[in-house]
Amino acid sequence: QVALTDGFGYRSGPVAGFHNAQDLAAGEGTTIRIIGDGIVIKSELPSWCGTGLEVQHKVDGVDVSSLYCHMQTGSQSYQVGDTVSSGDVAGSVGNTGQSYGAHLHLVLRVNGEPVDPLPFIAKHGWLP
Repeated sequence: QVALTDGFGYRSGPVAGFHNAQDLAAGEGTTIRIIGDGIVIKSELPSWCGTGLEVQHKVDGVDVSSLYCHMQTGSQSYQVGDTVSSGDVAGSVGNTGQSYGAHLHLVLRVNGEPVDPLPFIAKHGWLP
């Protein structure tokens, strides 16, 4: 079990505004798994995300992307265009970028719009 530390939606802190992700607390170095089959579309991300990875998926003909942020430096070695499968290791939980402790910042976008990742993952039987 992994605790949710900061949910999807509006928040007052640590950074006020809309939080387009679920933050999952896990110990530094915990393995992060890719939630569904897809293709890596970003392997270098903005500084706020730190070390991370973005994967493009197709679900029932719809474009879905998953973004994994704040991973340990050097824990992922994918390149843009790499094919990945559900359950593959994305990297390890870290505290890189704009982060206030080790956790996974998981963003899910459907047709470019952020959605709460947890109900979507559960509905499609993807890994938590």
